[in-house]
Amino acid sequence: LAVAAAASAAARREAFRRDPGHEHWHHGAFHDVEESVRADVRRMLHTRAEVPFQVPLEVNVVLIGFNGDGGYRYPLDGHKLEQFLKMSFPLHRPSCFETGEPIDIEHHIMYNVIAV
Repeated sequence: LAVAAAASAAARREAFRRDPGHEHWHHGAFHDVEESVRADVRRMLHTRAEVPFQVPLEVNVVLIGFNGDGGYRYPLDGHKLEQFLKMSFPLHRPSCFETGEPIDIEHHIMYNVIAV
């Protein structure tokens, strides 16, 4: 009975191993996607009518200790900070690391400022 319980526990642990040799956990997992799927995604990204491709990005800013009760007693109005961020940084367009060219994605940033 003890041997069966140990074997069962080992089998449960085996399914969640994260070592590089395990077939489910490797850095080349994206190569396992079928070529037709990769080609369809590539075609969808390059044949769309709207360039750059617009992707919403939600950013949560949590203010801790900015109600005048923090270490330096700084007060900060969360609503004013949210308006400032929306006006200052409404969009972000990442660039290719190798070439520095902007890629065909543009993030529309939505800010949520939460004071706790």
